[in-house]
Parts: sequence; C-alpha cells; structure tokens
Amino acid sequence: MKHLDTPNSPHSLTPQTPQSQLYVRLRTAYASSASSRSASYDFAKSDYYICMVADTGTRILWRLGESIEHTPTKYYVYPPEDYAKWARICIGIIRHYNRGWADGFHYGIRYWEIWKEPEGGGGLMWNGTEEQYYDLYRVAAPIIKAFDPTLRIGGYAAAQVKAMPHFFERFLGMCAEERLPHDFFSWHSYNDDPDLVLELSRYVREGLDRHGFAETESRFNEWNFFDARWETLFLPGSEYYRRDLFERAKGEQGASYAAAVLAVLQDCPVDEANYYDGQPSAMWCGLFDYYGVPTKTYYAFRQFNELRHYARRAEATCSEDGVYVCAGVNGTFGEAAKLAALRLP
Repeated sequence: MKHLDTPNSPHSLTPQTPQSQLYVRLRTAYASSASSRSASYDFAKSDYYICMVADTGTRILWRLGESIEHTPTKYYVYPPEDYAKWARICIGIIRHYNRGWADGFHYGIRYWEIWKEPEGGGGLMWNGTEEQYYDLYRVAAPIIKAFDPTLRIGGYAAAQVKAMPHFFERFLGMCAEERLPHDFFSWHSYNDDPDLVLELSRYVREGLDRHGFAETESRFNEWNFFDARWETLFLPGSEYYRRDLFERAKGEQGASYAAAVLAVLQDCPVDEANYYDGQPSAMWCGLFDYYGVPTKTYYAFRQFNELRHYARRAEATCSEDGVYVCAGVNGTFGEAAKLAALRLP
C-alpha cells in the first residue's frame, strides 16, 4: 500500500503493484473563498493527477488541508479564518470529484481526512493551537458528513499519537461527547523497530474502543524506515546526513524493515496502512531511485505481493531474535509460501 502526496510522479504506480490493495492519500486542489462558484476553484493540477491515479484502479484517501512547510516563515499552515466556509470549500472539492460538478468526475472517493499532524510540533503542518484544531474538526466534520452521509470522515493523522497522549485523549473525548463524525482515526510513525508498529497499533485500537469507537477504523497512513534525528535532518549542512538516511531506506536496511513491518501488520489491529512514499522525485521515496528504477525496498513489497496469492495464513515462527516471518497457503493447489525478514542494525 503506497502513499503518494504530490502530482510529480504518477508513473510510480507500476503494473506490478497490487492495485486492488492500494490506497493513495492525496491533497491537491486550490480554491478562493467563494465556495459555491466553480470559477473560484483551480482543479487543473488535481484533475491531471487524479485521472492518472484513478486509471490504475487505486482507491483514494483525500486529505483536506495544506502541505507541510519546512521553511522558517509559514505561509499556509494556519487555521482557516472561517471553519464553516472552509468546510463548504471542501464540499466543492468533493462535488467535483464525486458528483461531476464543474466539469468534474464520479470517482466515488469515500475517505476524507481533516488536516494532518496538528500536534506534530514546530508548526510544520498546523501553526495553530490545539483548541483551534478541535474547533475546526467539530465544525467541519458534521458539515461535510451532512452533505453526504456515505462519506468516511476522520483525522487527525497523528504524528505523535503515544508521545502526546493528551491530544489523542482529548480529541477522542470530544468526538464521543459531542457525537461528531469519526469514521476513521489516522496516525503515522517513522522508526526502525517493527515491534513499535505493533505497540502503537494496539495503543490506538485500545483508545478508540475505550471511547466507544469500536467501529471506527484505524488507518496507519504514513510509515517508513527512520533512525535519524528529526531536529538535525533538515538543517543547513546536513546534506550528507540526509543522504545517508534516505539511501539506507532504499537499501538493505529499508528493505528488511519494510518486509518486517508487512509481516507484523498481519497481527496489528489496523484496517489500512500506507507506506510513505512512492514518488521517485521525493527524498522519502523508498521504492524507486530518482530515475524511477526500483530499489531493494521495492522488491520487499513485490515479494509480499506474491505472498498475497497464498491467501490462507499459516502459522510461522522463528526462535531467532530480530527475524520476522509470515506464511500463507494456497488452498486450491496445496502450495505454501513464506516471507522472512531479518532486522538489520
């Protein structure tokens, strides 16, 4: 399952990718304040990208919000001035891609995520307060849900779900107390420990269930190999540090980690997961180099796709520390296959 986040490289969805299992998370569209007039929207880039994605048969989760800003000065990642107007602008986007409005389409995109990482720190994605994000969600989610009750509305794409438990608890408590639409909870993790993925998935599921959201999906929609320091990664003069991390994410370490996480996810209470990401033009892309050539990590996903053809899971264990295994049986032909990954230091 991939996560593509900009329209730079739609060709990274290859014919070998298991499209029936693929979700793409998008956030591209531009609008002015007049939400009911088609002339107020610029869908040109989004239309180009969405058409190419949709042609692959891929399902889409759309994030409603702004792009991350690593620069010291922030331009866009501020709370909307009018939450209700912002929600109506979002409805214009939904109408365009789901109902054909403004020379649009009928893609039936069901999943709509309200912003991303409001608790992430540094104001990279949300340069507002916690209360402002709660207010945005409590206003926007019911408006969008009322427009089309069949849509799946959720958030908050948590960056630090367990490290900042008060945000998680307050958000779930607000949704429960005010009976807000909350069809899915999304969360992210970048690490080098596949066991942490299992730990975090259980933490999220337990919190959702405890607040009465037993039917709310848990969507792990950003993950990748990471063993660096966030505070150093994008500093001036850190170019060799960055290159070392991202090259290892494409090599043996990244491949073994990805295979291990794919095995661990079979025991996680997670409904969907998205690897970040699959754009050859982006540093975070672990699947291809800058020329679109598949990496070692790509082949971890490809081998896991082969395992999908052995759909009945079989018990598989290993007594060695740091080895992750997953096995399946093809009931029709009596064949078996397994995926094994050794966690590399």
